Amino acid sequence: MTRLFSGLLLTCLLSLFLLGYLIDKVTDSEQSPSRQENLSAHLLNYLVSQSNPLAEHQLHYHYQQQAAALGLTLQLAPYQAMALPPELTVQLTSPGGLALATSEQDYLVQQLPAHPAWLLKLALPPEQEHHPLSLWLTLGLYIGLALLLLLWLWPLVNRLNLLTRLAVRFGHGEHDIRLPPSRLSYIPRLERSFNQMAEQISQLLQENRLLAKSLSHDLRTPIACLRFGLEAVQEATSPEKNNNYCCGWNRM
Repeated sequence: MTRLFSGLLLTCLLSLFLLGYLIDKVTDSEQSPSRQENLSAHLLNYLVSQSNPLAEHQLHYHYQQQAAALGLTLQLAPYQAMALPPELTVQLTSPGGLALATSEQDYLVQQLPAHPAWLLKLALPPEQEHHPLSLWLTLGLYIGLALLLLLWLWPLVNRLNLLTRLAVRFGHGEHDIRLPPSRLSYIPRLERSFNQMAEQISQLLQENRLLAKSLSHDLRTPIACLRFGLEAVQEATSPEKNNNYCCGWNRM
């Protein structure tokens, strides 16, 4: 039973890891930087470049007009108000800006090169909550797991069916059949127990046959003697011979 449980546990774990790895490969290939994110990065670069000829007091009004015209969520924030580690502040001046996420929304932030004291924040549209293939991937996971478990269980079911057929044949009188061993069997102890039981039953039946033969031989001799004596009594021609036969049987 240890081999059976360990094999089942190992099959389940390997199936989950293998199917999970394949599903991750599929989702990763489809979750590469989307076109929408690239467009947002290019749009932010364009909006930031518009601040070069503007004076500082014109920035708020200009980006309010751009947000209203393009249907975007734009916000100017002071550079000092953004508390970031040094390794992230470098990305504020890089093309596409720095991607940040809050509990409410994700956005891109980029420093205005002509006005370093200000940052432009572009809110990103909400992502889809569910992967478009999430249902099919979930079904694929369960179907794949079921198929792998069925593949693992097939040798066990095959051996159990073979054991059942041999037990029926043994009950019908074929006492010389035995279950052949197999290295792929998950129930070797059960198979050995069946073979041992069949061997013991065969030996008991053989011993019963020998006992019946010996008893019939032991009973045949006195019955034959009795029959011969009765025939002799019947064939006796005189009462004296008859009495002698009867006395002889009485002495026996």
